[in-house]
Amino acid sequence: MDIDEFYRIKSRSGSGWSWYQILVVLTMALLHIPTALQSCILVYAGEVPSTADCAVKGRATRTLVATDICRTSDCDSINYGPEFTSIATEWNLICEQAYKTGAATSIYMLGQLIGAIVLGWCSDRYGRRVTVYASLCLFTTAALASAFAPSYSTFAVLRFIVGLSAGGLIISSYVLCCESVGSSWRAVAGTTVHLSSSFGLATLAGLAYAYRSWRHLALAAGFPGLLLLATVVYVPESPRWLISRDRYREAEVVLNRFVGSTGMRLTERRISDKRSTRPTPLVFLRHPTLRLRFLVASFRWSVCALVYFGITLNIKSLPGDKYTSFVLLALVELPSVFLPLILDRIGRRLPLIISFLVSGLCCFVFPFIPPIAHRNLFVTCLALLGKLAITFAFSIVYIYDSELFPTNLRSQALGACNTVSRLGSILAPFAVTMGNAFGAHSPYLLFACLACAAAAFSLLLPDTVGRRIPDSVAEMDNLMENFTINPPNRKIPLSENAFL
Repeated sequence: MDIDEFYRIKSRSGSGWSWYQILVVLTMALLHIPTALQSCILVYAGEVPSTADCAVKGRATRTLVATDICRTSDCDSINYGPEFTSIATEWNLICEQAYKTGAATSIYMLGQLIGAIVLGWCSDRYGRRVTVYASLCLFTTAALASAFAPSYSTFAVLRFIVGLSAGGLIISSYVLCCESVGSSWRAVAGTTVHLSSSFGLATLAGLAYAYRSWRHLALAAGFPGLLLLATVVYVPESPRWLISRDRYREAEVVLNRFVGSTGMRLTERRISDKRSTRPTPLVFLRHPTLRLRFLVASFRWSVCALVYFGITLNIKSLPGDKYTSFVLLALVELPSVFLPLILDRIGRRLPLIISFLVSGLCCFVFPFIPPIAHRNLFVTCLALLGKLAITFAFSIVYIYDSELFPTNLRSQALGACNTVSRLGSILAPFAVTMGNAFGAHSPYLLFACLACAAAAFSLLLPDTVGRRIPDSVAEMDNLMENFTINPPNRKIPLSENAFL
């Protein structure tokens, strides 16, 4: 029997998740906490104080707004207040050097972009588990080392390495998580990963409040990686990847561990599968079905990143201090915990289209709100709703698109989509500033148009709920012969077929 038949037998036995599968899902989800911390750490570690003291020989020290210091040429030294330290205060990254703070974030994103491609390929070639462990080792080492960087140049290099390893870690851990459970529980596994990211963002605000020194904050943000290194060693390789590499006996060992706690054994029954080919990344361009799926998926990911970060720039103006606002920004993503209740009943495609349309509608209405009573509250709620909708979309495309591609190309496909999304996140600040040239409404109208376009393009791809995941391109072609554009006309209760 093949791996999907194994999950059906396990489902009928009513055994549910084994402790070993819980270990895999939770460990892979927890890996997204340190990556979330590093993705936004420069919100605090790169912060510029609102005021600074300008010291001139023979004169009294003047306290000036930070922007005014750039217009003053007679300051012999600039002193910052004791409220916090950052790379900006330590290395005087203000005025003509101010771009370096933003450049550090761009360097991190560039590292993620490259890491998603290179380490995504390594995940398909050498295995999910080895890529996760190697990426985590590199990630933790570079993150902790950045706290001791003696100069901005060293810090920038370390940020690139952190981003590089994070790109591979995010993709490989997510794929390993979803490939270790049955199809009807993939939405639950994927949502668990995204909840960990939200928890990591909320935790960052607490760490920044407790550690006002950027070096202490960097150490605190890098420490969780050390704890996870001791857990990852117990995580097995993905059974789907093992089968795609014709390593059937090793796959049997992993699958028997998955049922070991219930006494269900399959050692006497050979797990077989069709021999998988070893396609190159060029197959995404040559194969018509893969080409369509890859182009639509890449566009959806880029729109998610662009709209997500574009709205985030406005959410920073929410009432409250910088810590409360950031926690609010993170916690608005938590309702995605209910995604499995939707995705396993009505499919992936319809909720994704609705999420894009709601986010697009919020972006369209946002700039046209008249000066009415309680306008600030209304604006805040609308911005949070738009953020929540695009967060739903981002969570769904992770699950949805991982099911569209065959096992032996899945990490490469998600890595390439993740790369495109990084381009969207890099372009988001520039899209927002286009309002200076084309009017304040233009960025939001752009976000609205792109979100609606992503919803329309999603109609071109099939739903994947309740469908078998192909392990090779050839198997995908066979499944497409019986393809219908609409999902199966039935509901799948969460309690039924848990490993189908």
